[in-house]
Amino acid sequence: MIPVAYVDSDGIERSYTIGTEPVLIGREPGCTIQSNDGLVSRRHALMYADASGMLYVEDLGSANGVFVGPNRVKVSPIPMGAIVVVGSLRFRRLAANPGKSQPPAPVQEVLARAQTKAVLVPPPPPTVAPIPGADVHAMLVHLLDVERKLRRAVEEERDAYGSRLAELYRDLEAARARIAELERKK
Repeated sequence: MIPVAYVDSDGIERSYTIGTEPVLIGREPGCTIQSNDGLVSRRHALMYADASGMLYVEDLGSANGVFVGPNRVKVSPIPMGAIVVVGSLRFRRLAANPGKSQPPAPVQEVLARAQTKAVLVPPPPPTVAPIPGADVHAMLVHLLDVERKLRRAVEEERDAYGSRLAELYRDLEAARARIAELERKK
């Protein structure tokens, strides 16, 4: 069981635990994770965990694709820390047992028990080549968050405007009814 957190176009973060049963993501009512956003296809993608506990995502031929990090993929494992974008949904894999420490590797145990007068110097950290486009991907994810917040603010303003218009219309109808009543009494 692998927990994931995801954010839909409404900007609210939700979580879901994925097991060996595939999780269908899309707009269709039968989808396990549903979105009403037009960037998400009716049957957009599947997420599932294999027997070894690796999490995978598979694009089901969607129009807007599935991205693991900056790369558009058809089927891909989801490494810890990677951001997965499915249409407009943004997923991230969560730690299965947060806060639990991992047992030390057997080599570390042997070195810890061995009596030695040598000073062990840790090797220099490996140089990691940056993933091309990773900074662009991070910027796009940030811009997507900003756009979602702006969209939500516009929708809230629109809804408030619609509510106020409905209220004014009811007041106007009540005033017309009151005028008609007063004219009948004359």
